[in-house]
Amino acid sequence: MNTTFYFPHDFNAGQDYKIIALISKHSASGYGVYWRIIEMLHSDDSHTLPHNDMIWSVISMTMNVPTKDVQNIIETCIEYKLLYLNENGAMYSNRVNYNIGYRETIRQNKIELV
Repeated sequence: MNTTFYFPHDFNAGQDYKIIALISKHSASGYGVYWRIIEMLHSDDSHTLPHNDMIWSVISMTMNVPTKDVQNIIETCIEYKLLYLNENGAMYSNRVNYNIGYRETIRQNKIELV
């Protein structure tokens, strides 16, 4: 069940050296694909995505970027440590996991106040 309607996006995210390197290598497509993946990770119940040709095709279709380019962008995101692979080979983001944990802490604090 999707309950995420908002996540913080730092206004200066484009100044992060990892993001600058991603844009340098893949232009605006890299930046767009990266943020699309972040959106998908936030909305997925497990906050992971498979690291396979199916997800590359889905992102390719929704972003109008060739599948091979999507695959290369994802590999660069992993290389630059913007994304990671877990023990099952699924993609995740430390930032997304932090956001989800923070949101859960706020939710728990609200429950305790009631």
